Amino acid sequence: MSIIGIDGGTLPVGFGVRPFEVSVTAPHRGSRGELREVLDPARAGAVEVHVETSAMGEAPLAYQRLHDGRISGHARILPNG
Repeated sequence: MSIIGIDGGTLPVGFGVRPFEVSVTAPHRGSRGELREVLDPARAGAVEVHVETSAMGEAPLAYQRLHDGRISGHARILPNG
């Protein structure tokens, strides 16, 4: 699992809280200025982002669709639906 964004929130981790073999990361790359350089064109409508979201319970189906090439863009699994 990757926790994306810096808006806060929590994800409980620990022995018995998540399935075995699950790793959790919170990647952070670049400065706020660099983030603005990326976001400004998107805000101006110059970038289209296609995102398909699925609830945690639908994750296996979403991963199968991703594997089969039936998802265009990004696939996101939402822990709370």
